[in-house]
Amino acid sequence: MWKWIDSLRVRFLGVLEAVRASYGFVPALLALAASAVAVTLVLVERSGEQEWLDDLPWLGTWTAESCRSILQAVASSSITVAGTVFSILIVALTLASSQFGPRLLRTFLRDRGAQLALGTFVATFLYSLLVLSAVRDEQVPRLATAGAVAMAVLSTAMLVLVLHRSSVTLQANELLAALAAELRDQVESLPELAGDDDGTSGDSEGDGDARRDDLEGDDPLLEASGSGGLEIRAAPHGDGYLRAVDVDALVELARRQDAVVELAIGPGAFVFPGALLARLRFPPGKSGDGEEDEIVDEIRAALSVGSSRSSVQDLGFLLDQLVEMALRALSPGINDPTTASACVHRIGAALCLLQGRRLPPARLRDARGRVRLVRPSVSLVRLAARTFEPIRRAGISHPGVVLTLIETAAEVSLQQALRRGSDDLATWYREFAADTVEQVRAAGAPDPTVEQVERAHRSSMSEYGELTRAARRAAPPPVG
Repeated sequence: MWKWIDSLRVRFLGVLEAVRASYGFVPALLALAASAVAVTLVLVERSGEQEWLDDLPWLGTWTAESCRSILQAVASSSITVAGTVFSILIVALTLASSQFGPRLLRTFLRDRGAQLALGTFVATFLYSLLVLSAVRDEQVPRLATAGAVAMAVLSTAMLVLVLHRSSVTLQANELLAALAAELRDQVESLPELAGDDDGTSGDSEGDGDARRDDLEGDDPLLEASGSGGLEIRAAPHGDGYLRAVDVDALVELARRQDAVVELAIGPGAFVFPGALLARLRFPPGKSGDGEEDEIVDEIRAALSVGSSRSSVQDLGFLLDQLVEMALRALSPGINDPTTASACVHRIGAALCLLQGRRLPPARLRDARGRVRLVRPSVSLVRLAARTFEPIRRAGISHPGVVLTLIETAAEVSLQQALRRGSDDLATWYREFAADTVEQVRAAGAPDPTVEQVERAHRSSMSEYGELTRAARRAAPPPVG
């Protein structure tokens, strides 16, 4: 039973992600709500006195025939407009897919305004249809008919809204802003740095007993674990992308078995049929005691695999979408270096936000402080390399994009030195900037362009040097 609950908890995150990017969930909820309101109003009017409705303007003069005419007009027009709006959304999605990439469609599908507009039209149609079926010559649902008129007015406002949003969301800057907002929410879901925290250690993660651990320090159980262990491989038909990992369930499993779970892949990786997912390492002289099949099933249940990547636990997913948008902007068919530079700015802003957050640790301990889970680590250097370097290769012939890369990468490395007191990104940046200058020169760029790139590189290194010297002067003198 607990294994089923753990599996359900992980898969719920994937279902929630799919629901948020669906044009069916919100319209279905609104349609059900409208149906309930229609039935309720009709029953209320049938069960009570209706003389008070005669004193209301317009409602008192409505007959069964006039109510039928109103409801028929509202129902027919709302379903027609719903089809028109759906066509508009499909055209917008087609244009966005061809210009920005098919993987960015999820950003359009998550637009709550479009979902509400489509749901309002469907709800108005279903509401009017149900009330129309309840109209009788001797029982006229005037109050429910007035509700249909009110929903028609609301649908008109939603039509204007969806036309406005469809034209706005096709702009590159608006799409970048939506991606950046989602990326900011993902970064802000990580724990904040506190005090002299270096970003890899902390107290707890999630709601379970799994505790974070830094990469330093030894653990007797981890050292005593053998080199073999129980291998957990993907099912023959279990291919897809790893969307989420239930770390609490894996830590609890390792604690019960007095072992260490080593994940071979992290969220965002593709799972091939039969590929190695994890390895359960036991201390010398201990094994699974005949529970190997149950252990394999439990570990597989803690790993959520789907047909596409998800931003639930994959820090690189949204960054990769920005990279894809930049690469498409730099393609010969589009040739839009301004959008590519804007993508670089958004990537740099996200990496700067990550400076103040604790990244997911490579090791997690149980409540007793024993290492129970080891997984692939995430570092700022790797995230910077996987985002900036592909854009550099595609935009090396665009001086504006190259300068933006140099300036943004320099700012990110300076932020790390300021917030974390680390020079990991600065070391990467020096190599990145030097390689960029060489590639610009090798691409045959004019001398003024090469000099401009070199000047930007020297300026950033000078600023970093001044910052380092200021930090050393402010540091307390060594004791003794």
